[in-house]
Amino acid sequence: KPQPAPKRATSAASGSTAQAQKGDGAGASNPVPPGAAVSLDDHVAKRARVSRGRDLQTLVNRALDNPHFKHIPENTRINKEVEGLTLRARLSELIENLPAGSRIGTCTYASLARQYSDGSSCIENLKPAKVSVPDARLKAILQKLDDAPGAARPCRMLQMYLGHCGALDDYNLIALCKSTLNARQLSKPAWEANTLAIMQYFVRLDVRSKYHAVYQACLPLFDKCLAQTFNDLKKSGAQLSTFLGTHGKMLTLVCPEADIAEISAHADDLSSVSAAVCRVCNGSAVGNAMMASKVVEMQTKRISSDIADIVKPLREGVGKVTPAIVNDIREKAWELCANVDDAGQTTDRDIHVTFLLGDVKLKDVPDLETEVELRIAAALKSRFWNRSGGLVGLDYEKWVCDHPTGEAGEVEAELIHEWNTARTLVQDLVRNPKDDTFSEMRAIITRNKSAILGLDKTFTLELSFLEGAEALVEETVLRRTLGCLPSQSQLLTFQESLRMLSDLNKSDMCKKAPEAAKERITSVIRVVNSMARGQVPEGSKDLTAVFFSQALTRCSYFMNVTFVGAKGGLVGKPSLDAYLQDLSSRMDEDEAFGISVIEKVKCFFWLLSAEQDGLVKHLTAHALKGARQISVVQRGDVPPNKATKQAAAKAKKSMGTGSADG
Repeated sequence: KPQPAPKRATSAASGSTAQAQKGDGAGASNPVPPGAAVSLDDHVAKRARVSRGRDLQTLVNRALDNPHFKHIPENTRINKEVEGLTLRARLSELIENLPAGSRIGTCTYASLARQYSDGSSCIENLKPAKVSVPDARLKAILQKLDDAPGAARPCRMLQMYLGHCGALDDYNLIALCKSTLNARQLSKPAWEANTLAIMQYFVRLDVRSKYHAVYQACLPLFDKCLAQTFNDLKKSGAQLSTFLGTHGKMLTLVCPEADIAEISAHADDLSSVSAAVCRVCNGSAVGNAMMASKVVEMQTKRISSDIADIVKPLREGVGKVTPAIVNDIREKAWELCANVDDAGQTTDRDIHVTFLLGDVKLKDVPDLETEVELRIAAALKSRFWNRSGGLVGLDYEKWVCDHPTGEAGEVEAELIHEWNTARTLVQDLVRNPKDDTFSEMRAIITRNKSAILGLDKTFTLELSFLEGAEALVEETVLRRTLGCLPSQSQLLTFQESLRMLSDLNKSDMCKKAPEAAKERITSVIRVVNSMARGQVPEGSKDLTAVFFSQALTRCSYFMNVTFVGAKGGLVGKPSLDAYLQDLSSRMDEDEAFGISVIEKVKCFFWLLSAEQDGLVKHLTAHALKGARQISVVQRGDVPPNKATKQAAAKAKKSMGTGSADG
């Protein structure tokens, strides 16, 4: 009969025994006697104590952030000693001596808060100058708030009461603050709403000056409430200017009133009030919440401006640029960056760099050293762009940049060799005839940016410039289209203008330009063609209002009439006015002229006033009358007499002259 299997030892005992009997080490030197009882309590407590010792500072920092200590000023929390220990030292001692699995309780935190408060800033230590009769309405509301903490109805009753009540004495005011501001059972939204109502009451009745001790005790909680309110609104998309407008009066309880007024007046551009911004940022929690990012932004802008000033000689200097000169400027910029504190070394900054035509926005610049390299590259590329022995100009850059930028000079080939290599690659990529539009050309460059950046780390400049280059190309097309039309300083005939417009329309820039630009230049060509044929301009419906107005203004200079005895020629609207005045004088003298003399005015209909429009109708009727007289004489319907013959001859002669002039 088989023997029964022996009972297995407990998992804890067997595990410990097996561990103790394994090879060398701690288990081998302290073996567990067979059959001895094994407990894990000592091991667990030991491990907990080791873990607590390793993370002691982290636990102390977490304890210092306890809400009980929020009302204590930071200077008091750091420096005040009770029985020879600061608050940090007392918390460190308590945490180190805690039993395993225990933590500091609420009562201990409250006791420490009372011990380390400076008295004047603790609401719990406030005492009225004398006991007075409680305000019946306030007492009833506070009682309901105590009976149902967090309920919406008592909170609304309190907020409504504080909005219209009269001045409370210090006895009722202290009761209000103790019951409301220190009510830990309230939810965060309810506490914030009640605290904001109390702050509005303080502002409305100037409690700050009447009961300064009460105000000082409430100040830390006011600061905390405003900081939380701003952060909540900021997450929902509210702007700083909006918060200053809605909570500006309450902010004066925490921040200097003059600084808040100054910041509110310059909310769109805080750089002009940087001193006030720094004071507000360093003075309170809400000030830090509102202005910390603004201070960093202003600091980085100032640093960027200083770096740009150091690099400026590379762009505007004269003479040969050598690697030694570039390295010297680089060292000066790096020395500046080394003296910047951590706040100015923020990552993912957006900066503006002067490149080719103007400012280019570079996104997510990782550090100041990268900014230095990009600014150096922008200065050299802009200065030696499209020059002999300089930087190779890309086609789309030549379209929008009419001439090289920067001062003349020479540059060492090794400084621009990598840049030219990358640009040669880009030129090969975009010479594909299938790339019909600028958008397709830009997509090819963007798709291959990794390979291009491998050759030129600063090609980020060109990529950023390329993002806005399509709009620049369209703007250039429209500007050059207007340049093909006459002006006061450039008088052109219809044929000359049409030839210039045709050449522009056939250029590579126009072929790859956006469709809107192509449509506008086509419409301008139709307008000039119509005017050349003596017809009313067509195609205006295809043009935007602003551009069409500019084009018609330039087209008005096609009218160019010089009169005998006039000093110089008249162009534009004055020319048309003089032309109509001359025809009106001839009509008053009953001089006949041909209809073709008036038809040329139709091309400039937008220049005619209402009075001139009526004059054109009378001139047309007069011209038709003269034409009928010639027709009658030529047909022989009426026997010619001497007067009729003279009028017909005069009209025929005038019509012939008018036709030639037209």
